[in-house]
Amino acid sequence: MEKVVGEQPIKKLIESGAVLDRYLFARKVPMEKYALKLKMKEFTKLVEDEPVKYKLPPVEPDPSNEIATKFYQEMKRQRIESLARTRVYAWQAIDYDEYKSLLYLFGRAGQEYAVIMRIFQEIQKRTPNFKPYSFFDFGSGVGTGIWAASELWASSIFEYYLVDGSKFMNDLSDLILRDGNVNKNMSLKNVNHRQFLPSRGTHYDVVLSAYSMFEQQSLKNRLEIANNLWNKTAPEGFLIFIENGSNSGFQVIDEIRQ
Repeated sequence: MEKVVGEQPIKKLIESGAVLDRYLFARKVPMEKYALKLKMKEFTKLVEDEPVKYKLPPVEPDPSNEIATKFYQEMKRQRIESLARTRVYAWQAIDYDEYKSLLYLFGRAGQEYAVIMRIFQEIQKRTPNFKPYSFFDFGSGVGTGIWAASELWASSIFEYYLVDGSKFMNDLSDLILRDGNVNKNMSLKNVNHRQFLPSRGTHYDVVLSAYSMFEQQSLKNRLEIANNLWNKTAPEGFLIFIENGSNSGFQVIDEIRQ
């Protein structure tokens, strides 16, 4: 990790990485479109029922007065949008550029590796004869999944397939596996970094999605990806989903489980 930071001060990366970690833990899933429409109707009714409370004239202007009506409608729209900003979680996708990828590395990698390793060790303990031949990681980030998989099963895994939408995350993951030296060969063989899910119907013995579903904009997207990953899992393999231990994280895992 120290080798890949370039000229960035490590102390600052650790401090800012901790801020990013707290933000990610507090995240909520984006509100579905139908739910947002219902909320907007609710806010509209609040404003219409108590106009004075929301600093509107108690009576709407005469419709024949176009200027006054237009001004009133604009004020009303602003009050409704103001309510929405304060009462609806403003979900945004995170664009992991080069700097944010480093923050993720220093703010999250250690704990994520520990969680994934614990799960893999539990699999190893419960099924001691399980020797995976292939590993697939959706939302692979800086590579914590492959660190854990190769720690336990390097002797049996022939292919590692890592998918992350951020080119910078993939580059950083690749560089770490090269010990921070872009010209150095990896100690692991057949490591593939990609930005998109493959279309081919190959099965993998271990399929992992760790802390990745919060980047999906809707329940439909999350379940489509979950189904895709299910179909990529070998019949005798393991499909693993991990999210933060928050109410929102439980909600996402429960959706997939159902």
